[in-house]
Amino acid sequence: MKLNVGVPNSMHVAAMVQPWEFALTGTDIGKAMQVADELGYNKCMLGEHFIMPAQHLDLSGDHYFHTTVALGFIAGQTRNLRLSWSVSILPLQHPLVHAKAWSTLDWLSGERAEALFGVGWLKEEFDMMNDASDDRDLLR
Repeated sequence: MKLNVGVPNSMHVAAMVQPWEFALTGTDIGKAMQVADELGYNKCMLGEHFIMPAQHLDLSGDHYFHTTVALGFIAGQTRNLRLSWSVSILPLQHPLVHAKAWSTLDWLSGERAEALFGVGWLKEEFDMMNDASDDRDLLR
């Protein structure tokens, strides 16, 4: 059986976190992921949003890490733990920039990165980010 672990204090979604997580520092999170690695957990996972509209703050929270940066930090703290997003919102990122970040994370971590992509669900987030998927016209 493979067990995965959520990265503590990486998001403040009311239904998924405990208030004690909010006090954890980056150092604390690194140590927690080291312990998970030593205990043999399969992978760590964290959610992704870039900006949260005010009307969604109560349920979805106001705190999310930049996932690629956070996973790079965790990669440096661990040796075996696989690194993954819960879901990366692919249309909100330029595909070339995202592929470069992803491949860099994977290579530097010893091929421990695991991709999980989705299309997103929060229209207001797309609106607030000016729907970055329109940049795909540059690739044509």
